[in-house]
Amino acid sequence: MARQGKSTNDEVSFADVMLEKRCRKAQNVFLNQVDRLIDWRPIRTLINKKYTKRQNAAGAPAYDVILLFQKCFFCRPGMD
Repeated sequence: MARQGKSTNDEVSFADVMLEKRCRKAQNVFLNQVDRLIDWRPIRTLINKKYTKRQNAAGAPAYDVILLFQKCFFCRPGMD
């Protein structure tokens, strides 16, 4: 069994088992499958031509353009 974290002793903790189970489940989620199938680089290039990240010392860092695109694309109203 491949473990994500390594404890000082060789015992497998409950957290290790649950983390591994969750990671395996996440690999089969629809959005992860889409992420593996789509090459986002050309889309990133097109978006970067129009979208400019602004540096603001008072605010949080800007979100990644692909994350914003995916949010708009996959979270349309009426999608179930």
